[in-house]
Amino acid sequence: MRDQSRRNKRIIKQRTLRSTAFCLAALVGFSGGLNALGIGLPGVAAVQAALTGMKSGKGYEDDIAEAEKAKQELENSKKEVEQRRNELAAEESDLIKYIEQLDIELGKLYDEIDVLQEEIAQTQDDLTVTRDELVQAKQDVADQYEIMKRRIQYMYENGGNGDLLEAILSSESISDALNQVEYMMKITEYDNSLLERYEEAQLVVEETEKKLEAKLETLTAQEEELQVKKQAMEDLAADKATELARLTEELGIEEEMLFDYADQIAAKEIAIEDLKDKQEEWEAEQKRLEEERKRKEAEEAKRQAEAAAKAAEQNRGGSGNTTATGETSDATDLADIIWPVPGRPRISSYFGPRKAPTAGASTYHRGIDIDANTGDEIIAALAGTVTIASYSSSGGRYIQIDHGNGVKTRYLHCSKLLVSVGQEVKQGEVIALVGSTGISTGPHLHFSLSIDGVYVNPLTYVSYSN
Repeated sequence: MRDQSRRNKRIIKQRTLRSTAFCLAALVGFSGGLNALGIGLPGVAAVQAALTGMKSGKGYEDDIAEAEKAKQELENSKKEVEQRRNELAAEESDLIKYIEQLDIELGKLYDEIDVLQEEIAQTQDDLTVTRDELVQAKQDVADQYEIMKRRIQYMYENGGNGDLLEAILSSESISDALNQVEYMMKITEYDNSLLERYEEAQLVVEETEKKLEAKLETLTAQEEELQVKKQAMEDLAADKATELARLTEELGIEEEMLFDYADQIAAKEIAIEDLKDKQEEWEAEQKRLEEERKRKEAEEAKRQAEAAAKAAEQNRGGSGNTTATGETSDATDLADIIWPVPGRPRISSYFGPRKAPTAGASTYHRGIDIDANTGDEIIAALAGTVTIASYSSSGGRYIQIDHGNGVKTRYLHCSKLLVSVGQEVKQGEVIALVGSTGISTGPHLHFSLSIDGVYVNPLTYVSYSN
């Protein structure tokens, strides 16, 4: 979507430049007709400005200042979004760490609950066994008690203590009598002892049952407490996960806003560059018109002296520059265009998209770079009028020549300019020397060709063999 938007903007820009160049070319021709009618050059400039809506230098400065201000506001907004994005990212990072800690705590809690549940299960098993043992102990006491009751009943029903007396009397000796008495006493003592043991065992089992029940109650309470804590932590983790999702969504929105601001800032930079180019062309045009006015005034002053006028015309026809071959012509047709650096056929960078060779250089090359040495002569590819002979931070010292019919050529990065604005030059005339001024990686000539304001590939019309 962004690539399509940029292509649309580029097409609109090209069409606008083409339309502007066409109007200016038409007005240049129209100015000749006005001169023929006796309207002076200042009047021509005024008519041109009125017809084309041309801005003044102050107008371009205001537009550039306004565009720079808008760009600065966009950059300030972008910084605010970046700060908000960074804050959200930090908040997201802290929240992720908090959730990770919650997960660790929940894991420990799950382990504690598992241990408690195992202990509760074991206690319940122990309690079941103890209760079975208690039932058995009570049964043993009851059984022993029944035995004792039957024995006592038997002794009572059979004479009570008479048995003991009978046992003594029926004994054959004293020792036998004593043995009988001792035997009966031991039986009674055994019954009592056994009953006591069974009762003690029952008490022990009952105490164990109480302890196990108390332990089970404690463990169950602990489990319930841990379950409540676990539920609270799970709810908190769910809330934090929801908050994390919201933060992630907001972070995505901030990232999209940053992309949008970056696109808008890039568009403003292109607009500012275009305004500066137009201001540069306007200033060059004003300088050319001023030079043209002065030249016309000089011609008018010398018109009455035919010889002086002829001498002035000869001075304009040859500026004192020579060519590498010594040959010049008045050719202005694209079909007759010639190579601008004699003896230098190598091209180091072609027309069209490219990787910027150095910081600040363009990524869409609007001409060709001809490899050469500093001081090599640059000649006019066609005859025409010098409309720009100036300096820019990107193109360095450069020249623009208007060849008529919407055709213009540009010569950038020169070390020295040998012509001035308003000067008429012939095809093949030396106009400058090769250099590396402006944004450049080494000595070369950047040669560009435009038709009706649109840059075209020079190699479509010229080659070194020309």
